[in-house]
Amino acid sequence: MKTTAPCDVPTPFERFLLAAPDAVVDKFFSRWPADLILRLRCVNSNCFMAVEAYSSRVWSIERSLDRWFFNVPAFLEVLETCGGIVSGSEAQQHFARHDFRGSDLDIYVPHRGLLGMGRWLKQQGFLYQPSAGKHILFDAAAIMYASAAGVDVKARSKTSANGSNPYSTFNFVRPDKDTFQILGMDGAHVQLIVVRGDPVEFLIENFHSTGVMNYINSKCAVSLFPRSTFINRHSFVCQDTSRNAPVHDAWKAKYRRRGFAVIGSLDQFPSSVEIRQWDRRVGDYLTWVLLHARSCMLLVKREPLIQNGNHFEVLTLNSGVVPRGGSLRVGLKFLYRCVSQILSNFFG
Repeated sequence: MKTTAPCDVPTPFERFLLAAPDAVVDKFFSRWPADLILRLRCVNSNCFMAVEAYSSRVWSIERSLDRWFFNVPAFLEVLETCGGIVSGSEAQQHFARHDFRGSDLDIYVPHRGLLGMGRWLKQQGFLYQPSAGKHILFDAAAIMYASAAGVDVKARSKTSANGSNPYSTFNFVRPDKDTFQILGMDGAHVQLIVVRGDPVEFLIENFHSTGVMNYINSKCAVSLFPRSTFINRHSFVCQDTSRNAPVHDAWKAKYRRRGFAVIGSLDQFPSSVEIRQWDRRVGDYLTWVLLHARSCMLLVKREPLIQNGNHFEVLTLNSGVVPRGGSLRVGLKFLYRCVSQILSNFFG
């Protein structure tokens, strides 16, 4: 006797997700935390399709960057060629489902990517705006900086420079033209930040708090502390806030306005598995990875997505190596852990 396979009959909830207008579904999901939405994908095929459709709208890399570039895929190709990443507010708002918009686009490149990215920005209508001490022509400024840093700016090598300054900023601005306004391209200020070595290592070592430790590369978007940042809305201070206090007060006020609790050395320390597990790696199970190609494929097994991800450690106040005013020390693996162990042995 021939039998037919049972078919999935959509529940009223599933019919709502599949048939309601996009705007209604988006409004419905806007109250859900991101991790809960992605868990819904695993319920059945109907939920999978509904969540994928929603994800393709709210976690779209084109939507995140179309105010800056007319051809976002072309920008991602240049970003890959130059070995760069996008970080700062624009990377954060990509994960936050665009609940705010940043005023600047921060692009981090190693020395080898400086000329290529700067020239491409000029081709897109941005004008180089020299800062104090830099040549008025971008190519000359880039070559002069590379010469002072002791590297060949045209070389493809990924080796670090020997200069003492770990980064330098090159500013590009878009003139106020009606054409860009008509296209909705209101992004006007790009900061091209050249760093020694790997931009992801620079992010881990130098960013002021965990809330901004997110980045976009040519293939995916990555968040190192996603649950603390986007679920609990906590940002743990990782830098010495006693130096240049007005600058630190300014960024703290900005992120508090965005709804984040900024956790310093004197604040109550909330518990989080991202903080308790000191030995971390970019791409580990605590990391969120959003693939551009499939618009928010947030996978449980992320090892194939990020090969040989940077190892880093997360140390709390009792380690003795947390900077003044901070609540955490985030750094490359073993460096601060070794210092902490030496201090522990020395002071008993």
